[in-house]
Amino acid sequence: MTAISLQDDRLRRLTRLFIIANALESGERITYAKLAEDCGCNLKTIQRDCDFLKEAKMEFHYDRKRRSLVLDRPLPSREVKLCASELIALAMTCAAGLGKSGLPGAAQARTAWNKLTAALPLALREELAGIGGVLAEGTGARRDYRSARLAELAGAALHHETVEILYHTLSRDDISYREVDPYCIAPRNGYLQLAAYCHRRHEIRLFALDAILEVRPTGKQFKPPKNFSLEKYMWGSVGTLRGEPTSITLLFDPAIARWAKRRQWEFPYSLEETAAGLLLRGEVSGLEEIRNEILHWGAKVTVLEPPALRAALWQEVEAIAAKYRA
Repeated sequence: MTAISLQDDRLRRLTRLFIIANALESGERITYAKLAEDCGCNLKTIQRDCDFLKEAKMEFHYDRKRRSLVLDRPLPSREVKLCASELIALAMTCAAGLGKSGLPGAAQARTAWNKLTAALPLALREELAGIGGVLAEGTGARRDYRSARLAELAGAALHHETVEILYHTLSRDDISYREVDPYCIAPRNGYLQLAAYCHRRHEIRLFALDAILEVRPTGKQFKPPKNFSLEKYMWGSVGTLRGEPTSITLLFDPAIARWAKRRQWEFPYSLEETAAGLLLRGEVSGLEEIRNEILHWGAKVTVLEPPALRAALWQEVEAIAAKYRA
């Protein structure tokens, strides 16, 4: 889902090229106007796409007698063969990525998906539809990103262009302009964020995509750092926040140890089964989100280390209890 949405423009062009190639191969009468109608674009766009295909060594010309574009020679065989596991993965991608995603471009991605899968052989289409029928659509993003400025930010990141954004800092309810160098769009736990160098803070920061209200070009270029890695940048993060690296030790009660053991934790960790329960040792980036995660497990997990995390949990539990005291 996310990948399709983030490359919406490229996917639309790929779809157009696919439609043009199929039309040429069909042998039917085909004109630039008909291609533009089929692809939902203007004539200039179709002509540019045809020029691109010619540069890619697809040989065709305009036959004035037939008033049609004609292939000079047949295209190489493009038979698609997929195994059962690939079909299932394809259907799961559709269910998870094109469902109630809340992502920008979801409707266009669905249309492009339908056009691309229509090119599959009939037997594969029927099998794919059958598999899709037993897969529920995913809930997708945790926020509505359909009005997010995704295309502008992704384009700026792709072309290394500094942009000025109008950003709403929710924690302070403050709206301000700032220049940023967009590195990438980062999907994290159902949220979309922009990883970018902030010229105001002079550091790499994460910006909530739905809190970016405007995007303005600056005409400036930036050189992305060679050693930047989102995975390294988010190392130890439980969710979307970062902080000081801190070692933690948790003890899960035997009653829930099996569920804690199955969980794929986002930070580096090790597990040890003991008579008292499942011992988890790890290193996290900041304590706020691991505190929230521990609250999710309730009284069936005990924080052994560090004292600061124990104190933060005690303070939160006391505040919750105070709300329910008679």
